[in-house]
Amino acid sequence: VLTERAGAVDRLEAQCRAWSPNIVGSRVRIAELDWRNFASSDAQRDRARMPDGGCFDVVLGADLVWSQETAVNFSLVLRAVILSGGRQNGPPPTVIYGHWNRSPKWHRFFLEQCAVQGIVATSL
Repeated sequence: VLTERAGAVDRLEAQCRAWSPNIVGSRVRIAELDWRNFASSDAQRDRARMPDGGCFDVVLGADLVWSQETAVNFSLVLRAVILSGGRQNGPPPTVIYGHWNRSPKWHRFFLEQCAVQGIVATSL
């Protein structure tokens, strides 16, 4: 579980510990990931890394795009997550993003930013 809020890490860890016995084969980790590291200058972005062990099978996100800044930043983070790969020698992670379409403008812009990053994003 990734969060940009350092203060949420402890609570998320406690929740995942409580839920993990109910999820067969679960290996849940919590880490902080600041989107701004991926949206900064080219040199800083090249040094931005996923947290240790940052390989993901599935990535779920919800309601993360509501402005130009979040559309650009989220597409950059998605690129980093996808490039980090899935399990060793496995396929790249599957990304599922749910979004309340409060603004068709930002939704279109987000899809355009995904294309800029080489990500094929499809609206269902």
